[in-house]
Amino acid sequence: MNYIVLIIIIIIGLIVFFYKKTKDKQPHTYPTDVFGDIKTENKDNFIKVPAAPYFENKGMLSYIPKHVFREYLSSGKKYFEMTEEMLYDIEQKYQADQERDRILNNITKFNNSGIQFEKLGMIEKAISTYEKCTKYMIENYGKGWGDGIAWHSPNRLRILYKKEKHPREIDFLTEFTNFCKLKNIEYPEIYERRLNQLKNSNL
Repeated sequence: MNYIVLIIIIIIGLIVFFYKKTKDKQPHTYPTDVFGDIKTENKDNFIKVPAAPYFENKGMLSYIPKHVFREYLSSGKKYFEMTEEMLYDIEQKYQADQERDRILNNITKFNNSGIQFEKLGMIEKAISTYEKCTKYMIENYGKGWGDGIAWHSPNRLRILYKKEKHPREIDFLTEFTNFCKLKNIEYPEIYERRLNQLKNSNL
């Protein structure tokens, strides 16, 4: 009787053992953190990404998926373990944000320079700078910095053109309002109103 019990226990143990082995081979789904559900068959599909460059450039740490970073901290290893797709997503997001920041910084520099020229009474210099800024925004529209317009330069151009009775005023208003309409950008009504005034006065 004891032999029968022993055999049953051994069989149950083998069943439990093989069940665990089979379960370990099942695809693992990581929790959604940054890039959505990431599925992989096993760790063999992961690559080792050195962690040092990410700590040297602190801004890049925020792009590491949370579960990857937690595992890195708990393992004590000197590298992150992730799929190639995850690394590609990290690099793409980082580069897009860098490009956005570069564009916004340039726009800010243009605006600040224009403001300084105005304060110094250098109106033509200010107009030229605001023109460059507006052209730069149009050329880089939708390239990572959002679907909008930083309105300082276009607004100052509109005001200075009118004040100086500038010969480029009607061309600027025509081109700028056409661009806004093409991109479905809402713009102040005063642009259209001033443009119509100029057109009617030239009839």
